[in-house]
Amino acid sequence: MMKVSGLDAFYGSSHVLFDVSLEIGDGESVALLGRNGAGKSTTLKSIMGLVGSTSGTVEWRGSGIRGLRPSVIARRGVAYVPEDRRIFPDLTVEQNLRMGRSANPKGALAVEEVLEMLPLLAPLVDRPGGVLSGGEQQALAIGRALIGRPALVLLDEPSEGLAPLIVESLGQVINDLRTQQGISMLLCEQNRDFALALTDRAYVLDGGRIVYSGTTAEIRAQSGDIDRLLGV
Repeated sequence: MMKVSGLDAFYGSSHVLFDVSLEIGDGESVALLGRNGAGKSTTLKSIMGLVGSTSGTVEWRGSGIRGLRPSVIARRGVAYVPEDRRIFPDLTVEQNLRMGRSANPKGALAVEEVLEMLPLLAPLVDRPGGVLSGGEQQALAIGRALIGRPALVLLDEPSEGLAPLIVESLGQVINDLRTQQGISMLLCEQNRDFALALTDRAYVLDGGRIVYSGTTAEIRAQSGDIDRLLGV
């Protein structure tokens, strides 16, 4: 489905990603693990065309997409949920969800369909996004991505800053999307256990480089080494 090969990324003169390569298959959920500053967010932003200076290749269903505008990449079926959620605080939940329809104006889901996937949002449809809790805002950001009917969702640190019970609930939401909706995911996380419970394979990023990859079982078997890389 998606193949990233030899990806390098720069912020000005700072070289932040080095020869990053990864793959995501149809219906597959993949984790990208790394401590803060490892380059996880930059990897997602580079895939989405949000980092201006990159090299290497990003292929989506066999076609190169590196260098395309983010709106074009979104319309091809790749959705991005940023780390800071970026919901519109003055718009209602329903209005926030409708903003995501621009990624697929002719084939977008109805708001009601998204609420069936994310039932915790159903009683909140008329509330402004700015009054929601952190977990509710994260669910809203995911719902806004889903309404465009993407084939692949890039999730950046969805558990960050959330209480353990909210993280558990969010994990169930993400798992349902994976197992019941068949949506492929690339999940960037520092929380190893949360990520591995929701994914089939994982890559570990350190200093802007992929330093380890394997199935979730293989990653768990190397937990000591992985924890050191994650700063746990």
